[in-house]
Amino acid sequence: MIIMMFMKWFWYSCEQTSPTEYGSSCAPSVLIYFINMMLFKENPVQTGCNLYMFKTQPFIQKILVFVSLACIPVLLLGKPLYVTLTRKRNQKTKPTQQRKTENHSSVRKQVSFRLHDEDSPADTLTEDDASIAFEDEEDPLQKYLRELHEQKTEEQEEPISEVFIHQAIHTIEYVLSTISHTASYLRLWALSLAHAQLSEVLWQMVFQLGLKSNSFVGALKMFAFFAAWAGGTVAILILMEGLSAFLHTLRLHWVEFMSKFYTGLGYPFEPFSLRDIFEKEREEK
Repeated sequence: MIIMMFMKWFWYSCEQTSPTEYGSSCAPSVLIYFINMMLFKENPVQTGCNLYMFKTQPFIQKILVFVSLACIPVLLLGKPLYVTLTRKRNQKTKPTQQRKTENHSSVRKQVSFRLHDEDSPADTLTEDDASIAFEDEEDPLQKYLRELHEQKTEEQEEPISEVFIHQAIHTIEYVLSTISHTASYLRLWALSLAHAQLSEVLWQMVFQLGLKSNSFVGALKMFAFFAAWAGGTVAILILMEGLSAFLHTLRLHWVEFMSKFYTGLGYPFEPFSLRDIFEKEREEK
């Protein structure tokens, strides 16, 4: 829609020298294009005007709709399938790592026994056994943290049925919010229509009244009507309409746009305070 808006601004003109199909009377409505794209319908066109802005527009619109529909099963099944495959791969690698660890520990015990046993010849040790026996062992702290992380990961693993249910809920919520958010942005289009109507009212019912008289008194009236028209333009069209458009766009940014990224997780912000620190220390003592 944004690209088509710029195309409309640059291609269509109100000059007399421009072709008829690119005149202001044939300028299409981008909003109607968007609605017809989703409904797979076409509106009747005026004589001498083109139905679409360019030839491949209907083909591109159908591709965009089908790609959007194809993304729904990806959203629905992408994460559950990924979690299922990841868990199967982890289950296959765990026994191998466990057997490897057990083999290393058994080799270390044998080497230690041979080194401390006087009757056992030391030259029977292979280079692989010696490398396994004397390699650096894992730091106890790192080992504890790794085991703790694995334990928490196993505890936090959800059943695959719950993963499917949660992903279905998120998919339905995302699809419905996408449609509702897109429709919510149409409020800016409604504001532009209201702005145009208010401009027309102020022009026809205020300023044009001062242009109807050709006398000297009419010239004086025109100054009065111009002052009223300028005051209404600044107060209504600039201040009131500008504030309304600002509040609507701010609301759209925080609610519709930021809801795609903000989830509300984490912990609440607590500003630094020495008094709170001292009070907590006193309570602990």
